[in-house]
Amino acid sequence: MHGTIQRSLRKRNERKFRPEDTVRLNVAYVGGKELFGQPGQTRIDQSNVAKAASGTIESGQFAIFLKSIMRGERATFVFLGSTKLEGKKTFHFGYQVPLERSVCSIRSKCLRSNRRL
Repeated sequence: MHGTIQRSLRKRNERKFRPEDTVRLNVAYVGGKELFGQPGQTRIDQSNVAKAASGTIESGQFAIFLKSIMRGERATFVFLGSTKLEGKKTFHFGYQVPLERSVCSIRSKCLRSNRRL
């Protein structure tokens, strides 16, 4: 799987976040664990995402999150087209998960209740 992370930055005196950079990683789900590697490399063997990507990065569960979306009939997928990425043909899909089928939530001290995604 090819993971793309778009990082944003907001300075203390700014109201809005602005795009900072984009990090691309290869992510494999092997034996119940996630492994990471750099695009274009043949090995995906790094268990620590911070060692596979520079700068600030969160060690989220990329493959596990996608697995939860794609299981069963939670998501509706739509083909968005194809393109070349690093010389290889890739396919771009979008997806949507209705709120009532979602199993993800965000908790925040700023929110009065849990918000489901």
